[in-house]
Amino acid sequence: MSLARLSGRAPHRFAPWSPVVPPRLHPDAERTGAFGAPKRAHVEAAPAASASPDELPRVHAPGAPAPDEAIGQSAGGRRRERTGEETNDAGSASADAAPPAGTDGREALPQYATRAEHAAFADDDADRTLSGSGDRPSVFRTLRTGGDLLVHHPYDSFQASVQRFIEEAAADPQVLAIKQTLYRTSEDSPVVQALMRAAERGKQVAVLVEVKARFDEKNNIEWGRKLEKSGVHVTYGLVGLKTHAKVTLVVRQEDGGPRTYCHIGTGNYNSETARQYSDLGLLTSKPATGYDLINLFHYLTGYAPEQHYRTLLVAPHNMRASFERLIEAEIEHERSGSPDDGGGRIIAKMNALNDRGVIRALYRAARAGVQIDLIVRGHCLLRPGLEGVSENIRVTSILGRFLEHTRIYYFGNGAAQEPDRAPKVFLGSADWMSRNLDDRVEAVQQVHQDDLRDRLVGILETALADQRSAWDLQSDGRYRPPPSREPPGFQEQLMQQARQRAGS
Repeated sequence: MSLARLSGRAPHRFAPWSPVVPPRLHPDAERTGAFGAPKRAHVEAAPAASASPDELPRVHAPGAPAPDEAIGQSAGGRRRERTGEETNDAGSASADAAPPAGTDGREALPQYATRAEHAAFADDDADRTLSGSGDRPSVFRTLRTGGDLLVHHPYDSFQASVQRFIEEAAADPQVLAIKQTLYRTSEDSPVVQALMRAAERGKQVAVLVEVKARFDEKNNIEWGRKLEKSGVHVTYGLVGLKTHAKVTLVVRQEDGGPRTYCHIGTGNYNSETARQYSDLGLLTSKPATGYDLINLFHYLTGYAPEQHYRTLLVAPHNMRASFERLIEAEIEHERSGSPDDGGGRIIAKMNALNDRGVIRALYRAARAGVQIDLIVRGHCLLRPGLEGVSENIRVTSILGRFLEHTRIYYFGNGAAQEPDRAPKVFLGSADWMSRNLDDRVEAVQQVHQDDLRDRLVGILETALADQRSAWDLQSDGRYRPPPSREPPGFQEQLMQQARQRAGS
């Protein structure tokens, strides 16, 4: 019998593998083997390596972080009945889950180039890419002339969008500087290789390598040393805080002076997991975003903790207070609206929810009449459907071919009452967990461009309409299986949409 060691237990306590991963978890489990092992946080082969202080001379302390809130037991903390996914830390904000098992019998999903969905990637003679291929326009021209770009992996190719962005920046002689946070990356990372080439070509390259990324400590220290040898300025995180933000800043010299280009994402700069995890990324040349990322990197690599941010939500600086204000604003919209115009509305998609402050705010909103939908892949300590408390809250968990890793936050902002108003929609690296809001450096960005905001809303609406792979959390903490075994589910619909954008 195959045995698995459970973390957090005595060194020699084991459990049979079959109870850890039951054979009948989900309609797809037997037919396609779509489920993999539990998250590596709970089944491990050996202790992870850790870094000694002597190896990491650049760690600094901007100030003491807020203490993590104690989370009490609730029905939402139970192991799921039929999904087999453990709820203690199952919604890790990092992409540290074991890759899905093989997908025998499934059609392989092509990796679509982002040009298939963005008009600015059309063929043009001007401003070609400098990364070795002369048959496509550069990402920089795309962002200048076509506006912001939203990419959704693996439905949109990571290699043809985010990786390409970094590789072009490394090759472009007009690029002055590249700064990036590196939480996890692949074993032979093309992103890190591009950063090393950029430094060797004389560009200013600064990378924050997070050495406390669980199970990747040794790997990250080795990458940090290689980056240093190439001339990259490397810092190894902040004392008391884990840097989990997924951001890249590029500074490019142009006719009007230096211009910033930015990427803010929900997932790691990892070309391998980008094919297995669903993640979102925003590429933009908006000056306000560039201003905020410059200040964020001053905080991370410049020993300057007191920074101002125009639009970026940064934990532990302003994120918690900003989310609580947004929830309270929906309560006011509900109170000021009429019963027929929709009132307050909140939709949030994340990996896990355990923060008491956010949960209390959501309960207040639900009691005020705000309609709330939560799409939470992992554990959720909020209890939906309780009479007089959370009757207006619904919680679902989508389990499918890809590990759901996106974070999207939608606030109605009175748009149902006033047509000239637009909802507020955000994406970024943070879940509504105490550790994300208090003990980590996280970055969440509001998406202002109309077509991209509408696309995010469409993703949320498709998820909420899923009858194939969405498991509903009941008030007693149990999950009700999907009512239908027939496709298309949420991920299948997104694959169909990707094919349509690609013209196939």
